[in-house]
Amino acid sequence: MRYKENMQMQVHYSQTTERFLLAAKQAELTTLQHLANSSQVVAGISNLIHQLQRERGISNIYLASHSEHYANERIQQLQQTLASEQQLRLLLSQYYLPVATGSSSSRLLHCISLSLQGLDNLMALRSQIAEQKISPLQSTQAFCRLIASLLQLVADVAEGAGEPQLTRLLVALFNLMQAKEYAGQERAWGAIGFACGRFEPALCERLQQLQHAQSEQLLSARELGSAILDNAILDEQLSGNADLQQLRKLMQQLSDGTEVAAALSEVWFEFSTQRIDQLYQLEQQVLQALHAKAQQKLNEGEQAMRQHRQQLRSLSERTAGPEQPTSLLSDPTQPGLFGTLPEPALAVLASDGAGLHRTFYDLLQEQAQHIQQMQLQLQQAKQALTDQKQVDRAKLLLMQQAKLSEQQAYRQLQQMAMHSQQQLTEVAAAVIAAHTQK
Repeated sequence: MRYKENMQMQVHYSQTTERFLLAAKQAELTTLQHLANSSQVVAGISNLIHQLQRERGISNIYLASHSEHYANERIQQLQQTLASEQQLRLLLSQYYLPVATGSSSSRLLHCISLSLQGLDNLMALRSQIAEQKISPLQSTQAFCRLIASLLQLVADVAEGAGEPQLTRLLVALFNLMQAKEYAGQERAWGAIGFACGRFEPALCERLQQLQHAQSEQLLSARELGSAILDNAILDEQLSGNADLQQLRKLMQQLSDGTEVAAALSEVWFEFSTQRIDQLYQLEQQVLQALHAKAQQKLNEGEQAMRQHRQQLRSLSERTAGPEQPTSLLSDPTQPGLFGTLPEPALAVLASDGAGLHRTFYDLLQEQAQHIQQMQLQLQQAKQALTDQKQVDRAKLLLMQQAKLSEQQAYRQLQQMAMHSQQQLTEVAAAVIAAHTQK
């Protein structure tokens, strides 16, 4: 127990109290270090998803053309995907396997194990593709499931982030990655249609839904990351380049079942890939900003810890006056007896006589205000993820109740939003509320 005495009273704060104050700052530092590590993992996920998306598209053309197209490109792409997979496995093992630190949630670790299990079985899928024992649709579905699990990893990292500015960047990155995955699925479905030589109405509708979903995700990304994104590239992605738009119109015109040259699948793949590569450039911009911001916040946190230690050393060398020290017990801003009115601020709060204890309590209050402000900013930054979860839950309810596919459920939500002139999230909330009341 650290204490100081004078003629009128004995006042003190314990070493345990001081240690807990420093522990709070150290916990913040640990969170920042974990986020800095996680930013490297997220970069690895981004790269692997990009390679898997390329492999998915190439495999589709390879399957639909009965091994006539992209045979060599597929073999080359496998090597790139394998290299990215190995790098991600190393990062995950390095930063998330030492679970004794308690910095990773059980949900995140479970999601990692699920994704790795999918990667463990990827070679079996590739063998089926090489031997033409699987359809393009089945291959696409398998790749999409794996990519979805990796995207969920990014969402879980963003949800568990404890720093507002880093959270905003992570959510913006997730929006971009989700938009790119929708673009990848559009490329995959388009490649299947061209390679098969026809576009059924259901396929054309699915392509339109994917285009709309891309726009929604890109708008969310721009809202969160406009300061660091190349808005010229982003605007082009929102509108689509002329060549891609021309092919999109052609696909819609072919919805009557008119046959089309299968060779166009490679043209479509090329233009779609250009779009996806540009989206990947935007991802890299966010990742660079994320790495820089994580290091900046870590440096600031280390500096704040040094200042805290210095202030505490200075406080321990000062002499307390006879006045009542400011503490939780005398702070009128803290909740007290139920039914009493807030007390006016006591003069002692502004007194210089209780300098030792007043200043120590100020450190406690500064830390509390800092945490409260961070929590508010975190809530705002994570709102996009919350909205996405709400829409996903509403889709699932519609799929279960009305026996709809995911695309049909999403389309129904969109139509409900349009007819009621409400936001999609508002409609989703209404669907969930109606289900809860049953």
